[in-house]
Amino acid sequence: MTVTVYRSTDTSAPVLTGETSKLIDLLHACLVTGYGSKAAAGWSRAYFDDPNDTAAFRQGAGSQFYLRVDDGGPGAGTFNEARAVGYESMSGVDKGTAPFPTVSKSANGVF
Repeated sequence: MTVTVYRSTDTSAPVLTGETSKLIDLLHACLVTGYGSKAAAGWSRAYFDDPNDTAAFRQGAGSQFYLRVDDGGPGAGTFNEARAVGYESMSGVDKGTAPFPTVSKSANGVF
């Protein structure tokens, strides 16, 4: 198995500034499109809601589960919180089944 390490110091690496939607941009570059000489990780961006800064990424192999990221959370100044939840299946950016962590463990996902 080949392991790809993504570093902020890579040529053409996306910059995580803490601003709204920058985490989605970074994940899209690493997981879906690649950047510079780095190949993408083989995921797809299954759903994207640009006005609401939300995206769902899907694994390209294995379980093909989803990672939903809401990158428009509250924060002080220009730094915002992002929230992530995994799903076994999704039918829209806000519609998924079998979330993890479960609602009983963390109703709002992980920040």
